[in-house]
Amino acid sequence: MSSKIIPDGFCILPWMSLYIENDGVRNVCCHYKKETPDWPDINSEDQSNFKEIKNLRKKMLDGRWAAGCSTCKSIEDQGGVSHREKRNDEFKSMVDSALKSKGEPLDVYFADLRLGNSCNLRCRMCDPLSSRPWANDWNKIYSGREKLYEAQRKKLLSSWSENDSSWDNIRRKLKSLKQIEFAGGEPFLMKDLADFLYELVQSGESKDITLSFITNLTLLPNNFTNLFSSFKAINITVSLDATKKMNDYIRSKSNFEKIHQNLLSLDKNFKQWNINRVGINTTYQALNCLEIKDLCDYLQPFKYVDKLPYLNILFEPAFYQVRHVPDELKKTAITQLEEIIDNFPEKSDWRLLSFNAAISALKQKSDKGLFNLFKRVTLKVDTFDQTHLREINPRLYSYLFL
Repeated sequence: MSSKIIPDGFCILPWMSLYIENDGVRNVCCHYKKETPDWPDINSEDQSNFKEIKNLRKKMLDGRWAAGCSTCKSIEDQGGVSHREKRNDEFKSMVDSALKSKGEPLDVYFADLRLGNSCNLRCRMCDPLSSRPWANDWNKIYSGREKLYEAQRKKLLSSWSENDSSWDNIRRKLKSLKQIEFAGGEPFLMKDLADFLYELVQSGESKDITLSFITNLTLLPNNFTNLFSSFKAINITVSLDATKKMNDYIRSKSNFEKIHQNLLSLDKNFKQWNINRVGINTTYQALNCLEIKDLCDYLQPFKYVDKLPYLNILFEPAFYQVRHVPDELKKTAITQLEEIIDNFPEKSDWRLLSFNAAISALKQKSDKGLFNLFKRVTLKVDTFDQTHLREINPRLYSYLFL
């Protein structure tokens, strides 16, 4: 990766990326836990040299794990592949420059834009910051400290990406940007994004830019796909937590049949649309810990779609963590994951490390109070959605509730 020794805890992102959260405020990445509230928003001029990010780069050069990087450290300690490791590998050509930088930022090469909470789904493990339907329904499920005040709720009914001036600020950074990742919410729902991409095509800048989308893939509109071939490359990461009815149960308002048809379209048009990769990202948690084998079996017939999902271990909300499920369910889930690892032909596939991390998560000590909270919330959402886990997945229900 680099001619120099990589310090412990080093991550390339604080040097060369622009990450904007759903609320329009700067961060390092989707996992970093800020130590101070003084971070600039999308409209601020100084995006690279404010106090916390300067201190973060210094800690990394000194080989010290930053407190805000605890999620990546936890994943690595469990034997998984962290976001830090994936990004260091993806942008390995820039690591030497960062190590020689004496803590100064490089040009912004990569933008990771969380476009707000405009979304067509209300996934059970999600929240109002990432899903606008949750902004309206949150208080029907949660109360007390979790309750949304009306002023908070109203603020969540709009997003920074719906403001033209925000896109103007992104355009000003295009001189050095070579890769942009979009997530939400649901990026394929956002007309402002489609308009932005169309302008890149019209200006001729698109040919030098790689686009990545993180999507629930219930939508695959023509105003996006018609532009794909004009960009250097397209990466699609599909958030898919199970198959068929269980997917639609976990990801409320989803439609697995639509996802299936859109995956077929991506597979069929892979080369025509200049697609580089179609990956599957699975949020591994209590409700889908028995669904991974069926998901892997479902993926095998595709030609270009990844054959193996990346298991993204859920940390928040804590009561959905897989560590809190009953011991008998843990044993069954571990056996399932071990069989997948043993039977998968490509033993060097990096996604298998996420399966090992999932096994480690299952072996961690449970918290009975959090498990009871999980059961209460599950039944509340069932009532609200007019569905029932007992009917959707009797086997899982028996492990959790009987």
